Amino acid sequence: LIQNWRPKSGDTPPPRWLPDLDGSVVVGYSGALATWFDYDLLLYLARARPAWQFVLIGVDYDGSLPASGVLENDNVHWLGMQPYPDLFAYTWRFDVGIIPFLVNAITLATSPIKMFEYMACRLPVVSTALPECRRYPGVLVAENHLQFLENLETALSARLDPGYLETIE
Repeated sequence: LIQNWRPKSGDTPPPRWLPDLDGSVVVGYSGALATWFDYDLLLYLARARPAWQFVLIGVDYDGSLPASGVLENDNVHWLGMQPYPDLFAYTWRFDVGIIPFLVNAITLATSPIKMFEYMACRLPVVSTALPECRRYPGVLVAENHLQFLENLETALSARLDPGYLETIE
């Protein structure tokens, strides 16, 4: 199985709200969903890689999620808000952690805590071109949708590379 490469938090079963992902590649996001989230990017990724599963965890802060159309894709799963102590049980099951934010006045001033949470779980991180994310050499930063997809492919290979894992630790 794809998930076997990373340490688990003991022998705990997957959280009950996690869908059966059948050993698929799991691209995950945890955090608020709002107008700063690049829904068009997620639509592009979900359609480009229909065999991958995209898991979103977090509150729909402003009602923008349903209107985005991303939930119409069978490979996009929104698990809603989860208790903070339970987040790592989900995150350990991601293959890559993503930060798909639009680059705008709000996100230019953002220091996404989720980047550090992903790295603490030894997850490769792929982000849009946020200045704060550029400061960390292990974060794969994308300027456009195609580069984001290419960076996801790179991240899937890098997750097994001890040198890369050392970079994000």
